[in-house]
Amino acid sequence: MEPRWPRVTAAVVFVAGWLVTVFVGFGVGIAGDYGLGTASGHPNGGLFGTSLVFGGLVGGVTGGLAYRRATRFCAAALRRRLARTGRVSPGTVRSADLDHRCNPRGPDRIAVTVTVWFPTDPDDPRLSSREIAALKRTMAVFDYDRDEALAYRDRYPIGTPVQVYLGRRRILYSTDLDPTRFAWYQFW
Repeated sequence: MEPRWPRVTAAVVFVAGWLVTVFVGFGVGIAGDYGLGTASGHPNGGLFGTSLVFGGLVGGVTGGLAYRRATRFCAAALRRRLARTGRVSPGTVRSADLDHRCNPRGPDRIAVTVTVWFPTDPDDPRLSSREIAALKRTMAVFDYDRDEALAYRDRYPIGTPVQVYLGRRRILYSTDLDPTRFAWYQFW
């Protein structure tokens, strides 16, 4: 069984990096607003006296958005690397489930889970050598707009052949399912 520490470490680093980026952006926003206010001659710093917090919030939101874009870029680089250097394994779709959760105050949440069945060793024909991976995509939809989620589920009927790329540390990526997602597969 694979140890959990790589996944836990990646999650902690991701959350800590996001927090640090937001706090640094908040500080840069306050410092920039204070500098602009001082340069324009306001006695309290800040452009409008109380705009320091606004400058900090703008800086924090900008930092959070920049971090999100950077993590998406890193995930895309990881997907390209897995597709280039990973072992290719033929897989099939085992199930495609749709989980609808109603929200009385806003858009509903629909989670589409596509389960893929694939051999960890492509040269081993035994069914006992196969692994299962669940790739999940969650969408916020209103009652009148469920077509995207239903089309995503119906695109992968049971038995659909897919290519699975296996990397180190059991990272799974399948370009045939959804090019914007990759997952660590579940070994239990």
